[in-house]
This record gives sequence, structure tokens and C-alpha cells, in this order.
Amino acid sequence: MKKLSYLWTLLLALMVGVSFVSCDDDDEGDVGAPKELLGTWLWYGEEITFNANGSGVLVEDGESYPFSFTYDAASKTLTVSADGEVMRWTIVSISNSKMVAVDEDGYEDVFLRPGASGGDGEEGGDVSQSAPEYDTSAPVDLPDAGRYADVSGKYEVNTTEIPYSSIELTAGGQYVAMKASSYPYSVKAVARKTTKVAGLFNRRPVFKRNFNNSILVAGSFEQISDNEYSLEGFGTLVIDGRDGNGNISAFKLIGSDGTVTDVPVRKAANVDDDLTGNSGNLCRMWTTVEERAQYYMERIAIYDAIYRVDADDVTTYVNRYGIDWAEDGIFDTGGDAMVRVLFSQAGTYLQFYRDGSMELSYWKWADKANGTLYAYDEGEMADGATATAVFYGNRVNVIENFTDYSEEDDLVLRSIYTTVLEAAY
Repeated sequence: MKKLSYLWTLLLALMVGVSFVSCDDDDEGDVGAPKELLGTWLWYGEEITFNANGSGVLVEDGESYPFSFTYDAASKTLTVSADGEVMRWTIVSISNSKMVAVDEDGYEDVFLRPGASGGDGEEGGDVSQSAPEYDTSAPVDLPDAGRYADVSGKYEVNTTEIPYSSIELTAGGQYVAMKASSYPYSVKAVARKTTKVAGLFNRRPVFKRNFNNSILVAGSFEQISDNEYSLEGFGTLVIDGRDGNGNISAFKLIGSDGTVTDVPVRKAANVDDDLTGNSGNLCRMWTTVEERAQYYMERIAIYDAIYRVDADDVTTYVNRYGIDWAEDGIFDTGGDAMVRVLFSQAGTYLQFYRDGSMELSYWKWADKANGTLYAYDEGEMADGATATAVFYGNRVNVIENFTDYSEEDDLVLRSIYTTVLEAAY
């Protein structure tokens, strides 16, 4: 969800300007067409049929438009005629399941037999695997994420004695500390890949973890005694005060060298104070299992592929028009792969990548009851992304939809991008 840059080029391929409305079907002779050409093809959401006697029919939105055609074997030219209009294709390659042809304007068209995949997009071979289905019928059975609910929250620091603007403790036992002067002024946000369509799991500012000048420090924490918590790689926090509502108002920070610093804080408002239902399911650390990209053109599936994170491997199930996932930036793989993601009750949305980088954004509910969440960057709420979280077993499918409609070409492109996350224990 997400990765449509390649598909916009298909719009050009559809601008052929030919209207098939009627014909004079008098040619009953064999036109010498190769046997692989004969029969019915899928052509960008429409059906086109070539018969041995030189007749044919185009089916568009349930309407049938007859035509006639000829074939020149020497030049491999297919000429289609309908109501005085003529269109020519030069056949580049043809098999029983796929035909590639170039029209008079130089655009490449791909024709597929019904049910054919169209190849893997890299070497052109047919894809024989069956695309999996997600079984979301199992009841949600996630591990308890409320172990530290009594101290969870984002605490804004009210002192310059430590170089952090906030310290957040999550109910599941993770912490995130933001350096005071690092964002948004002293660090330039860098987009991971500018060719992608903005979505929940891409095009976020990249924050590299730098041990000499850390922008973010994140890790797990454990309670070691009453009111005392050890933060991995950060220090020890001791609760030193609460306000009239029982919220923590002060910590003592004990550094690795034993230095003790008073840290007055103010607890920020949570996205949701109720850690039940979808909030209780979502607010935790997750590991990434796989990412799936599905493209549809006029309700017909034209691409379906899954990137499995652990194996760092992409499997393509449907590829009707030769999309190359690597060239077109469908998935972030290798060091760019997202391996973990944290959603906190305070609205923090933090992604962890295989190369050690982290990306910080924020989230809120758009529709809690239906699992619809909205993620955005600091100061850019209007440019955020919406997704739907479907929980089952110890997993969640985070599903993003992207739709583009072109009135000029009467074409609808739809992309579904699914990220499968598994609750971290």
C-alpha cells in the first residue's frame, strides 16, 4: 500500500483512440494468423477475441463490438478494422498464454489468456503459485500489553538538566526518549524513497540511531523495585512525585555513572485512555511477518506479490503486465526492510529497520470500532495516511487502499497494500 508509480504508465497504453462500434463481417477466409493468436484474450480489463476467419469481437462493460482483422506474417503486423477505423499492432512475442505487441504510437500492449498470470515481471515466465488467503476468523488472542499500564505515558521534560524533551514509557514495556534539540530544527528529515505513494509504512522521516548524537533512544524497560524502572541503554528512572490526579510529575534519573538528576515532567494526553478493544490490541511492539501488494484495474487483479521479511524474499502470484517489483520500488527489502513497529497509547508510531534506523511518526484513531487508524508526521497531519487494522490470533493485517481515477481514460486503478504484523513476546 502504496506503490503505484509504475502503473501510471499504463494510462498511456490505453490512449489508443479507437472506437469499435460496427463492422462488415464478410471475410470468411483464413487470414493466415498464427494459431496462438486465435481465441480470447484479456486486454486491460476488456476481452478481445480473434477468430480463424478474420472476424473478432471486443467485449467492454458487457457490450460486444464486432470487428475484422488481417495478419501479415512477414512483418508480424495485426491490422484491426471497425467502422472505417484501423489500428495496427506489431507482435513482439506470442505464446499460448501471453502476447506482447507494439501499437502504431510505440506503446507496448500486453494480452493475456483468461486465468494466465502474465509472468513474474523479471524474466517473463508464467507464475504458477496459488496466492494465499488470510484466515482472519480466529479469535484475537494477543499477549497482555498492559503490564506497565500504571506508569505508561509520554512525559514531557521540564528541565534542561538532561538533553531530552520527552521520555515515553509504554504499557508493554518499551520506552522512547527524544533528544531536546534534535527535532524539528537541527536534523533534516530524509525520505526513504521518493518514488512511492505516501502510505502508512513508507515515506517517513528517517532517524538514524547515532551513538555520538542520538536523535532517538528506544528500547525495553523493566521494573526492578517499587517505583524504580531500568531503561535499557538509558539509565534508571525512579518515580519521585505525582500530581493531584495521581499522574507522575517527577522522576529521578540515575545514569550509568551513578549521577542522579531531578527530572520534573508533565504527562501528555493519550490517544486513548482505554486499553481495551482495538486500542488494547494495537498498542504494543510488533514484528513484521510479510508485506503484500495487490493491484486491480477495473476490478481485475493485475498484480499480487508478497515480501516475506524473515526470508528477505519476494514471491509473485499474479503479474499481468510485467511489473518488476525491484525496479518499481514495490517493496523495501534488505537493510531497508521494516522489522518491528511500535504503536503506543500516547500516539507514538515508531518503525525499526534492519539497518538500525528508526522512523518516528504519530497515530490516532479515525474509527476505533472498525480499526481504522490515521498516521502522520510532526506538523503534517493533513498529509497522513489511513489504514485498517484487522486482528486475528496474535497477528494484525494493516491494510491500505489507494485508488486513482482518470476521467479521460475511464480507468480505475486500485492498490491494496497489506502489512502483516505479529505481536512481539
